[in-house]
Amino acid sequence: MKDSQEKRAYQRYNIRIHFRYQILQKDMPPAAFAEANTNDLSVSGLSFTIPTEIPIDTKLRIELFIPQQVEPTLIAGRVVRIEQSSDKNLYIIGVAFSEINDADRQGILKNLENLNLFDLLAEVIQKGASDLHLTVNRPPIIRIQGKLHFLQREPIRNREIEAMIYPLLQNVQIENLSKNRELDFAFSPDLNSRFRVNLHWQRGFLEAALRTIPTKIKTLEELGLPEAVGDFAFSKHGLVIIAGPTNSGKTTTLAAMIEAINQKQEDIIICIEDPIEYVHKSKKCIIKQRELGVDTLSYAGALRRSLRQDPDVIMVGEIIDLDCILAALQAAETGHLVMTSIHAANAEQALERVVHMFPIEHKDEVCIRLSSCLQGVIAQLLLPCSDGVSQVLATEVLVSNSAVKHIIRENKLFQLLSTMQTGSQFKMHTFEKSIDDLFTKGQIGGNTLTINLQDIASKRTERK
Repeated sequence: MKDSQEKRAYQRYNIRIHFRYQILQKDMPPAAFAEANTNDLSVSGLSFTIPTEIPIDTKLRIELFIPQQVEPTLIAGRVVRIEQSSDKNLYIIGVAFSEINDADRQGILKNLENLNLFDLLAEVIQKGASDLHLTVNRPPIIRIQGKLHFLQREPIRNREIEAMIYPLLQNVQIENLSKNRELDFAFSPDLNSRFRVNLHWQRGFLEAALRTIPTKIKTLEELGLPEAVGDFAFSKHGLVIIAGPTNSGKTTTLAAMIEAINQKQEDIIICIEDPIEYVHKSKKCIIKQRELGVDTLSYAGALRRSLRQDPDVIMVGEIIDLDCILAALQAAETGHLVMTSIHAANAEQALERVVHMFPIEHKDEVCIRLSSCLQGVIAQLLLPCSDGVSQVLATEVLVSNSAVKHIIRENKLFQLLSTMQTGSQFKMHTFEKSIDDLFTKGQIGGNTLTINLQDIASKRTERK
């Protein structure tokens, strides 16, 4: 027990806590207090980053502002480490505590354990949860098989989320969060887990939603994707679009397609993502993953510049605006395979969304361009299985054969449904066929069949 307590006492936590420090020099009056935030903290010391060096053995007087603690914790410390940060204009200062009373030491230890995000994430994984929600004045909340559960922990207090999350962020991400009041990123707390994070403000408080990301990239076959998806992945050029609502597995499908290429071809693949969710290891391919807001400033800009990086395949996380689709079309037309996703209910609406991004006077032109470079569209939905636990993928596939090219060129997208219904010899099928097959195989129940067929029928009538 004693060894365990000592280990906890000396463990450093990646936690951002605001503090003030005063440099004490012999035979000189104390310097004015300066302010900083911890990079990490334990009951025996801390580190922080500032623009100036502080000499080794310099004594400091520290006032540590623990969240929700009325008075600062008073500590005497000594500089024991100086190193230059990755930003050459900054220095990381390591401080060992030389004077701290036992009550304050225990108070810090208790708060550190409450603020330890990595222990919390380990519990999320151990319980098999898909999501973690951090909200002020409530204990952490997890989602397991669609249902919410409160963890047996203390309610989260104001500024504790900043203390837990900010050490994970680069300065540019903190600036973006401050400016945009939202931030998406992903990180790996260890080699076996990865999380996607959305930070947002709610009634003046920073809150967070974290989703688990599988570290193993499943194959196309393991995901239950149809054969046509593999054909699209090994196309030499053109545009492939993955469509579906939020949380339908679009990113997972794109990752599986990239991994399929990585296993079999010697290509250069450039992925432009927001954020990077699945981390690829280069095998036969050279894979470069660029994150929006960290490695590049925009999808469209990164897409255009990627053409100078000798790519064979370009993956764009999502088509979000006119500039982005213009850059994607240009890349697809110049001999590259471009894979991307779009929020749309079905294959027809995916193409409608693309066409409707353009001013009306350019619609004929974009239909001609789209008809010449489109390889195909995969639309997908995740449906609850009959076992009430897992999910299964329903798909719709549009393959760009001569008939489809003609329909797109003439901007008669409403005719695509009948083409998919009669295009099984070209590996095409509709959502209705896919869902009916899942029911026939016993993978989904009758209620799921009825509800989703009705929903799909209603969306067929929607016009973008």
